[in-house]
Amino acid sequence: MLLPWLTGLAAGIGFLHFLQKLVFPYFWDDFWYLLKVVRYGIRLEMYVLKGELFTVLDKFLSLAKKQPQKPFIIYEGDIYTYQDVDKRSSRVAHVFLNHSTLKRGDTVALLMSNEPDFVHVWFGLAKLGCVVAFLNSNIVSNSLLHCIRSCEPRALVVGADLLGTIEEILPRIPEGISVWAMSDSVPRGVISLKEKMRTASDKPVARSHHVASSLRSTHVYIFTSGTTGLPKAAVITQMQTLKGSAGLWAFGCTANDIIYITLPLYHSSGALLGIGGCIELGATCVLKKKFSASHFWNDCRKYNVTVFQYIGELCHYLCKQPKREGEKDHQVRLAVGNGLRSDVWREFLDRFGNIKMCEFYGATEGNICLMNHNGKIGSVGRTNFLHKLLFTFDLIKYDVQKDEPIRNEQGWCIPVKKGEPGLLISRVTENNPFFGYAGNKKHTEKKLLCDVFKKGDVYFNTGDLMVQDQENFLYFWDRIGDTFRWKGENVATTEVADVIGMLDFIQETNVYGVVVPDYEGKAGMASITLKPNKSLDLEKVYEQVVSFLPAYACPRFLRIQGKMETTGTFKLQKCHLVEEGFSPLKISDPLYFMDNLKKSYVPLSKELYDQIIGGAGAPSGTVPVLFCFSVFARPSSVPHGAGYELLIQKFLSLYGDQIDMHRKFVVQLFAEEWGQYVDLPKGFAVSERCKVRLVPLQIQLTTLGNLTPSSTVFFCCDMQERFRPAIKYFGDIISVGQRLLQGARMLGIPVIVTEQYPKGLGSTVQEIDLTGVKLVLPKTKFSMVLPEVEAALAEIPGVRSVVLFGVETHVCIQQTALELVGRGIEVHIVADATSSRSMMDRMFALERLARTGIIVTTSEAVLLQLVADKDHPKFKEIQNLIKASAPESGLLSKV
Repeated sequence: MLLPWLTGLAAGIGFLHFLQKLVFPYFWDDFWYLLKVVRYGIRLEMYVLKGELFTVLDKFLSLAKKQPQKPFIIYEGDIYTYQDVDKRSSRVAHVFLNHSTLKRGDTVALLMSNEPDFVHVWFGLAKLGCVVAFLNSNIVSNSLLHCIRSCEPRALVVGADLLGTIEEILPRIPEGISVWAMSDSVPRGVISLKEKMRTASDKPVARSHHVASSLRSTHVYIFTSGTTGLPKAAVITQMQTLKGSAGLWAFGCTANDIIYITLPLYHSSGALLGIGGCIELGATCVLKKKFSASHFWNDCRKYNVTVFQYIGELCHYLCKQPKREGEKDHQVRLAVGNGLRSDVWREFLDRFGNIKMCEFYGATEGNICLMNHNGKIGSVGRTNFLHKLLFTFDLIKYDVQKDEPIRNEQGWCIPVKKGEPGLLISRVTENNPFFGYAGNKKHTEKKLLCDVFKKGDVYFNTGDLMVQDQENFLYFWDRIGDTFRWKGENVATTEVADVIGMLDFIQETNVYGVVVPDYEGKAGMASITLKPNKSLDLEKVYEQVVSFLPAYACPRFLRIQGKMETTGTFKLQKCHLVEEGFSPLKISDPLYFMDNLKKSYVPLSKELYDQIIGGAGAPSGTVPVLFCFSVFARPSSVPHGAGYELLIQKFLSLYGDQIDMHRKFVVQLFAEEWGQYVDLPKGFAVSERCKVRLVPLQIQLTTLGNLTPSSTVFFCCDMQERFRPAIKYFGDIISVGQRLLQGARMLGIPVIVTEQYPKGLGSTVQEIDLTGVKLVLPKTKFSMVLPEVEAALAEIPGVRSVVLFGVETHVCIQQTALELVGRGIEVHIVADATSSRSMMDRMFALERLARTGIIVTTSEAVLLQLVADKDHPKFKEIQNLIKASAPESGLLSKV
């Protein structure tokens, strides 16, 4: 009798399991995930009931004792253990304890790029019970001043690389705010935090300074991207910080994971989910200053990364990289982030392997978070009856034209049906509060909807349209109101319009986002009407937007209208403008495109439109390619170390029938160090595999220029005495520079030398043979086109070309080069004699310079071009100079 019962029971269980998979396929996924969330919530409540308010900082301090030698942050190859970060943050705390009047509850603004010191300063101030306001490192001028004023800080801490941004507004910073910099060299009125930290104690700070009185007390301010105007300081409480730090754990990360963080720490994703998440797990993070698509997978392999954070644009850029062998050869198992499009999601998985993409949704200041723990492609999360018990949210009908929710005859909002887009709103309750923004209460009130479904109820307005499918998965649809997203940032149309409206010839400005094929988000476009009897100055418009707006907020397109259309409620009409986009085929109004090379807006012709639609982005950045090899395998007949001529010969023998032979071309190699193609130097050593392409010589970017001894000046620019230990390959610059200066003496070419040193000219200049140098002077500005330099150039008849080399490529050399080009001078940058403190900065600077028409070359190419051919009387001397002292610059070692 027992056997039939057991058989029936097994059959019943099997049938129920089949029925559950058929009717409720996601039941167990949802159940275990929600159980995890409930467990975490209970744990927090138990802390509160026991009177033990355990914050993220407390968790970090306990880990510093429990696992002091475990790596916490890996940055540019350097390892910072939990103990290291604890001690250095304590030094920060002791500096402010002993050298300032900061007290518990005071606000300190932090303007710093991604670097370990961001965490040291954040935690050091938190140890004093201070509220830290994270400032967006991209914003400048009035927007930055607004952010500083709105959070009312007692002090401002600035990273060394952002000191220039602060110097511009230093006189306008409100009184009573002390300015500190993580740099030894600081301008007047700024205190060196770095200097004082050297002598500060690293002993623990008394817990009484930072013990939390409530989990609802403010921990940090994180600025929103200004979706309804200028950036607003969102209040982030200790409770919100704890919830944010649990995100990685909720998705299944563990203490053994290594998390790769390239997102900016001034955003909640980088700081709370990334750094906070590592602390919640007790894990290690690899922190990058900036995201680099070309270095991403190499870093993942180098540091054994298992989890990375993303935004949709990041994955899109990775998919746009040229394909390489072994792209699935890594240990990454999870990726956590938001904004990933379905098509990019699929392409990413197909190309890079079985990585679980953990998509989530949440506004910095919001009281709602959705997490896609099921892995459904394109979805930001899933809801069910259990989820609804914990998180009350709805999708309601929204009138996009009127920019307001649709209400019925009784005045209540109307829920949408499944499959229809609706505005996502989240109910504000005692257990699910909305803390709003610092300062003006009106900003907080504007984010709330009242009397939604009944009298007295209050909901947080996310500003996002969502769609819920039949399986209860939610999908992002669009942003509403005066905002769009570009380059991973929200752009406030009102802020952009206000900046353009400051120009005296502008009557009205209507700003909106337009879709550009093959680009994430929407590019900015401004529709403008002019004041009567006023003319349009495109250069002034360009200067205005780049001076007062972050780069991502500058409108890429302009449209000039005779009259601005409005809605029935007198709001500026946007919908049909968005639909028409920027096509000159549809629009009869004058259209213009932002040209960063000409520093102006230029007419948007059909040809330019076709280039943009085709993915070129801008005409100045296009390079016609005759033939491209994403992976060029070294032929067995070509030996290691074979020269340039032999490579070209073999190139043509293999592929000559596919190349237009009568055209002149140059062979270029993709240099990993620079992240760009460079002309192959003659000393090129053929490797096993490389990326090469053939480019026509007829285009401007590959022209060799017009170097002649009678019309050329050598400029040894900004030798950086005071930063010498931090400059990579400094010795190479001295060595290659000496060769160039010796060649200049042989050919009678004038030379100008400048150096940055607080006390004038230092020992670096003494190392250089200055015989015959026309001008030697200390550097005083970013651009070295100083009055003395201009006077020296004016004294030399017929100057057409300047050969630049030195250090700080991304600042001084770049600024100097651009100003010289603006004066009509042809500029040559010597790649094997230029460097920076950061190779990444150097890479982007050289790329920008090349796209500006500046010639990026090598010292040997410069010297040989100056003698032109073997008949030149100095040819033998120059040849012997090259043979006798041909330094192998580390700057070209990977080329």
